[in-house]
Amino acid sequence: MAHWDEQFLKVSNNLRAQEQIAAAEEQAVLPEVWEAQVQHGVVEYGGQLIEIEDKELLGGRASIRLPRSMQLIPRGVLQREFSSEGEQDVFTNEDRTVIFGLSLREHHLSWDDMDALKTAMTVTAKELRSDVQLLQEDIIELQSGGMVCCEYALPAGDAMYYLIMFATIRDERAVWGSFHYTVNDLLLWQPLSHALIRSLRFHDPARP
Repeated sequence: MAHWDEQFLKVSNNLRAQEQIAAAEEQAVLPEVWEAQVQHGVVEYGGQLIEIEDKELLGGRASIRLPRSMQLIPRGVLQREFSSEGEQDVFTNEDRTVIFGLSLREHHLSWDDMDALKTAMTVTAKELRSDVQLLQEDIIELQSGGMVCCEYALPAGDAMYYLIMFATIRDERAVWGSFHYTVNDLLLWQPLSHALIRSLRFHDPARP
């Protein structure tokens, strides 16, 4: 592909991503509505019903609510296809257009390191693509404490992906997660991802 063709494709993808994001904002439903549907176990969207259920993470030390159709990638496949620092669980839908992952990192951190986590997210995103665009960053409060959340537009060939990365600290270790999907799924998955992230819970190791 010629240089100018590549530049045109990049601009075209960026414009398409911006249009999708603007459309999502225009059609936005209140976050509280998404969260209520996630907790209820059924999300209504575009005439379809998406069943939601608890998924165990990190050997039972955490859980999150995800669509029932998203299944855990077996450990052997995970080790071949995904690089990771520390323990990791990854879920995906049948055609792998949506991927969720959560990992427990090895290095020790304190709550004073939240800004450093935010910087580390952007560094990680740029390792995926140098032309990644940071769209939004925030610190949200959950029952378990603060959580850094950053959103990116991620060009990849002739497609554009949306990446939501989030991180918190548990027992002085970083817990790092992400949702990854195409901009074609943005209207559903951008608000749904946020509601699912807020369902993340940590459990005592002694929990039955």
